[in-house]
Amino acid sequence: MLASDALVGDRFGSNVSVDEGLVLIGRNLDDAEGGDLGGAYIFRYNGNSWIEEQKLVASDAEGGDRYGGSAVWLSGNVALVGSHLDGGIGNHHGSVYVFRFDGSAWIEEQKLMPGGEQFGRGASINGDLVVIGGSSEMAVVFRYDGTKWTQAQTLAAADGEAVGEFAHHISISGSDVMISRATDNEGFGAAYIFDLAESVSVEEPLSLGLPALRLMDIYPNPFSESVSVHIVVPETEYIRFEIFDISGRLIYRAAERVFFPGEHILKWVPGTVSGGLYFFRLHTDRQVSTLRAVLIR
Repeated sequence: MLASDALVGDRFGSNVSVDEGLVLIGRNLDDAEGGDLGGAYIFRYNGNSWIEEQKLVASDAEGGDRYGGSAVWLSGNVALVGSHLDGGIGNHHGSVYVFRFDGSAWIEEQKLMPGGEQFGRGASINGDLVVIGGSSEMAVVFRYDGTKWTQAQTLAAADGEAVGEFAHHISISGSDVMISRATDNEGFGAAYIFDLAESVSVEEPLSLGLPALRLMDIYPNPFSESVSVHIVVPETEYIRFEIFDISGRLIYRAAERVFFPGEHILKWVPGTVSGGLYFFRLHTDRQVSTLRAVLIR
């Protein structure tokens, strides 16, 4: 596949996405319109070959925006094109353009620009759900209500280590969102899973093959008067144990100290706290783990 207006050095193919007979291809340094604007192209398979259907052009693109040079994503009749150096709301704050196919052409539907450094470096879409990242310490969730895309919430690493290319790569499956962090202060990197089925974002850790804190059980569940969390600590670690309600509000900090290797029981007596779903989160220097329990009143 080649762009119809290809020029040497424009890096056509910098990013790609495919979905059922369609391909979206980004072009990082497109000079066809002048000044390294960038570009994005839709190709459609006609049964025999891939045909360039349309070049997606941002309505307000300017030189140096690198439109299409960071994230591109296809899902059915909706296409996302990132422009991570877009200075429309500040110096390189970035943005993402949403295009929708109306049956005959791809039309620019909305420009998403909540702010943040180089917003649009990473993006993913699944139905009416879009998650977009940049170089800041968070990713932003948008939902489509049938007429417009609205910012719904933000996702951040609960371990506070969301540095080093957080959310440059994002993948969505159902209500689960995986977000990468290529590097951190120690150079290891990490990946985070968020469950958007709940109104509060709950990050679940991925095992990296290192000895890890294990949450064995939470009981009883549901509970009324008290609840206990059974954990296994593989090595001496400083652990912070916190409890959040469904809105993400910190309810109780049950422990913040050094734990020695072995099994431990952490108990919470809710007192006058209202009934509902609660999240029990344990932090270490390199891991965050979460369990859920329901308080019945």
